[in-house]
Amino acid sequence: MNTVKIEVVDENGNPIKDAKVVVLTGEGSGKPYFTDENGICKVKLPFTLGFVKIEVVKEGYERQAEELYCQTTFRKIILRKERKVVEKREVVKEAPKPIFDFNISKPQKELPSKRKVTIHIYDEEKKPIGDLILITSAGELKVEKGICTLEVEGKEDIEVIDPYGVYKSVSLSLDGREIELTLQISDSISNFDFTKTRDAMDEFEKAVSRFNSNAYDQEVLEYLKHLCFALVKLGDAVKKNPGTLRGRFNVLELMKELDETSAEVIRGVKDILTSREGMYLLYDIKRFKGDVVEEKVDVAGMIDRIVKRALELEAEGVIKGEVGRLSLEVDREITEAMREGINGFFFSSLYKVHKKLGDRAYAVQFLLLSVVKLMLNVNSIRAKLKGLTG
Repeated sequence: MNTVKIEVVDENGNPIKDAKVVVLTGEGSGKPYFTDENGICKVKLPFTLGFVKIEVVKEGYERQAEELYCQTTFRKIILRKERKVVEKREVVKEAPKPIFDFNISKPQKELPSKRKVTIHIYDEEKKPIGDLILITSAGELKVEKGICTLEVEGKEDIEVIDPYGVYKSVSLSLDGREIELTLQISDSISNFDFTKTRDAMDEFEKAVSRFNSNAYDQEVLEYLKHLCFALVKLGDAVKKNPGTLRGRFNVLELMKELDETSAEVIRGVKDILTSREGMYLLYDIKRFKGDVVEEKVDVAGMIDRIVKRALELEAEGVIKGEVGRLSLEVDREITEAMREGINGFFFSSLYKVHKKLGDRAYAVQFLLLSVVKLMLNVNSIRAKLKGLTG
């Protein structure tokens, strides 16, 4: 549950004591809270996300109903005096006409000064952030596309809330007409550490350090090293710019899933390489196919592009379908390669790692399958594996 501070005042800003505040939504609805001499009371909200309705009642004032976002921490509510209807009586006797008819108008009461304030809200890269909640004394506004214009009177305090939890909430006073606000990434995301991935990477590097270039093929090994390093980069990329996935996912939960599945894949690659068949195959490539000229490929650059594409597909919400299509392609290419006499141990073993992931972390699966497909299309790797039995 969240607790919100409610301040109830009249139209002149004076606190109203003993105003009754009632939550109309969720568990505990109907329980009354009363304001103190400062017009303040603390109300427990039944949820931590979403919206609830509250009602404020005070004799002599108009009843006021408001909708609150559950992460709101403060709300000022203005009650207006009840308007009493005065019955007009018909005057039968005609009033005497004045001797002098002066048209003297009463001076109009000066209206309180109002101004429009435009707020621009950005992330750390100065990109506009939309889908935010703006808490004002008049109610809650939804900010679309990172810009919001509102009319305020006098001093106005507002609070900016990200309902997805990617950015920190911010409170500020509107003391100008044009305000630029940069939101910071929430502590839960900025402090997240991909511990499982890094631990698995340490184990991987220690395990493959035994594969010296004099006895074992380095080309296949380099591709699989780049795959594991790319999984580390994938997590770092999400952490650096979580706003790209905001609105589609619970970003923190996605990061936890990436950490777990990336570690699983890295350990899977390590087990493949250090297995009896994997070690013998790397040894036989060096021994029998050492004269094959390695194809020059910018592996690091290509895999960086794969990581970028994986995040784009995640943000677009189409990565599941793309992984399904890619999985069928890779399966078919592995079968065709083995028919040509190419040893498919590394390819089929990596494909099994992909299948074990099921419906988890499609970005990790996309990266894994893309690297397998890349290796299947490197002529020098195909030539080295052709005819070897392992």
